[in-house]
Amino acid sequence: MSRKAKKTAVAAEQATPAVVEVTAPKVGKMNSDRDLARATVGQEIARKGTFGKKPTGKTVADLQAAVVETETKINGSKPAKKKAAKKAAKKSTLGDVFGFHVAAVARAMGAAGWMPAEAIKAIQSLVPKASPAGIRTYVQAGKHALRGEPAKLSAAQFKQLKSLATAAA
Repeated sequence: MSRKAKKTAVAAEQATPAVVEVTAPKVGKMNSDRDLARATVGQEIARKGTFGKKPTGKTVADLQAAVVETETKINGSKPAKKKAAKKAAKKSTLGDVFGFHVAAVARAMGAAGWMPAEAIKAIQSLVPKASPAGIRTYVQAGKHALRGEPAKLSAAQFKQLKSLATAAA
């Protein structure tokens, strides 16, 4: 076969869009089954040369249906878990003070005019693993109304924190 014939054969092969088949790869790990299914479809589209072109075989809706079908095969007919459910189940890594996150309490203390050293003593007496640098950062953020909403603490809770800060000194 001549060089010109090879070029025209390759060009003809690339010009004809192929129908995308969804198959799961056997090697490599993805973060989740959904990522695996989406990556598989994306790889197939890129490999077959239909990326950025209008596919003549399957439509986007067909590909999305194929992704859902692949996910159900991988998950064993279980629906994919939602991110919101995971976030609701996730617990705070720093801990809670009066039912609020440590950072929110530190912001509230900063907004109330507390000094960072007092806030560190008070919060660490309740949550020993809380980072002093993190508490200091969020106290300063509370003074300047930055980094989120402060916790809505009552006067009795502030009084309890003040007594913890003086007791720890």
